[in-house]
This record gives sequence, structure tokens and C-alpha cells, in this order.
Amino acid sequence: MQSRAIAAPITRGRAPAARPRLLVAALALHHARALSSTIPRAAKRLTEAHVEKYSRDGVLVVRNVVDAAAVDELRAVVEGCVASPGPFAEDLAPGVAPGGDQKWNYFTDLELSTRHPALRAFATDGAAAAVAARLMDSETATFFYDQLFVKPRENEIARAASTVWHQDLSYWAIDGDQICSVAIALDDHASDEGLYFVPGSHRGDERAPVHFATGKPYQAAAGLAPPTAPAAATSFDVSAGDAIVFDARLLHGGPGSFGRSLVLRFAGDDVRFSRSRFESGRCAIPTADPGLADGAALSESSDDFPLCFRDPLFGKRGSTPVSVVEWSKGVAVSEERGDFS
Repeated sequence: MQSRAIAAPITRGRAPAARPRLLVAALALHHARALSSTIPRAAKRLTEAHVEKYSRDGVLVVRNVVDAAAVDELRAVVEGCVASPGPFAEDLAPGVAPGGDQKWNYFTDLELSTRHPALRAFATDGAAAAVAARLMDSETATFFYDQLFVKPRENEIARAASTVWHQDLSYWAIDGDQICSVAIALDDHASDEGLYFVPGSHRGDERAPVHFATGKPYQAAAGLAPPTAPAAATSFDVSAGDAIVFDARLLHGGPGSFGRSLVLRFAGDDVRFSRSRFESGRCAIPTADPGLADGAALSESSDDFPLCFRDPLFGKRGSTPVSVVEWSKGVAVSEERGDFS
């Protein structure tokens, strides 16, 4: 009997074996989108190129962290903060400006969020914590404290004063590598009016904390070398709502009069409270004993240091082909290229 070949049935569209793979891919994409929906837009725009640049240089400008409406709200709160200062308020350039009747020249105050609920909500619920976590390459961001600086360029005494060169971490009773400051600009300023930063200096030795008003090192830090003015540093053009994010160990300072700047400090996964630093007499922050054991995570004192953000995509991101210039839509901003000429 002659055998006869049986024709395979004709299937239209994709092969059956491909359908489960497509379904899995679609479900994975849906899940990723659901997770990323909890990440603020400013942090979502950051790529591996930004994380690598921040790790290398210790400083990065993130555009439009705060929208115009929120900037106006923050300005109003800041006006109230200056009018009713807290116990740690200080004029870093004391004196009477010619023709001026203002009380403050170069105003600073800290822990304002403990007295102003709007600032507390902004610090703990806003985009800054997510931006900090992403750039620190940390799964979490815990709020440490806030500080306000007001250095108006129209004030002659403020304009003549310089911010002392310093590292933030030298004032803090914490240890770790994932610690950053998010300085949110509430006024536009050109690069020559801003603070200056020394890229890569976060990888150097810790320097002694110095008094901002005098530039003299803390007496309790006699074993540490004081910071010195660098031979070269960089600064940035920023607009209100932009944030300069920098490593707590980065050397910065300089003469710029930048207007109003709200600085939020965040700690990442590896940060621990250091009781030895706290009791050394050279660390000003925390301003009161939080009751933490040496080596404890800050979030163990959740009332003082709340956990603000947990990255749902931490460890799940792949490499991205999006470059920093592409991220800025073709506008080659100098700090985004890593070009510090």
C-alpha cells in the first residue's frame, strides 16, 4: 500500500509556541509599569549614566525636581521661617548692610520641618527622597534633617561673604557611603552665583568641621586637617525647582550669592548612627540624642528619621541605552556631560 504524506494544518498568525512567551513579556511589562508608577517623575528620568556620574564626581544637577506651583508654596513657607526663626538660626554674615533694615544678611536655620508641617510633608513625601535613593544606588532613602540657606545677591554684606569650604559629613554623627544632600533652588542663579563643588573630593580624607561664621575648626576636631580652598572647582547654572544633589563627603563652598536654597539630607541603606562621633563633641547633628545604639539604622528612630522611599525597581533595572544627553533631549548641559571646563 502506498503511503501518503499528511499535510500539516495551516495556522494563521504567530506560531503557538510564541504565544506564551509574548504573554509573559506583556505581563512583565505591565508589572514593571505598575511598579514604576510609584516612582516620582524626576527620579524615573534618571538613568545608569546619571548614577555612574554621581558615583564618580559626587555631584549632579537634577532638573525640575519641584514644579513651579510647589516652588511658590515653598517660598511662602520660607518667608515664614525667616520671620520666625528657630533655636538654631544664625546669621553667617552679621552686620548692618548700607541702607538696609533687614534682620538677616546670610540666614541659615535647620530642622525647620519639625516646626512646619508643610516642610515635613515635602521632605518625606516629595520627589527628593526618590532622587536621592536612585543616585546613591540605594534601595531606600531615610530623611535625616533639613536646612535652609538664604543668601540674597542684593544684600551687600551677604554678597561679600563666602561660604566656608567644608564637607557636610564632618558635622554629622553617622557613618556610611550612601549619604547625600539635595539642595533645592528656590531662585534662579547663574553658575558664578552658586556654590562651588570639587568633583571627586568625596573619595578623599575627612576634614575637620569648621564654624561657618568664622571659618575656624571645631576645637574637638584637632586631630583632623582643616579644609582648604581648592585650586579648581565647578558650579552650575540652575533654575528654581532644580536640585543639586551631592555626596555628604564632597568639598564645597565659595562666594556665590544663590538666593534661597532648601537642603534636604538623606541616608541610604548602609548608613548607621555613630555614638562615638555623637559623643566626640565635634558633630553638631543630630542636635539631640536620638536614643539610638551605636551602629543602628537611622530608621529605627522612625519619628526622628522616617523612611521616606523604597525603590520598587531596585535590583530589577537592566542597563539602559539612554545617554545623559538624550535624557536632556539633546541639550548638552555642561554638568550632565561631565564637562567641568
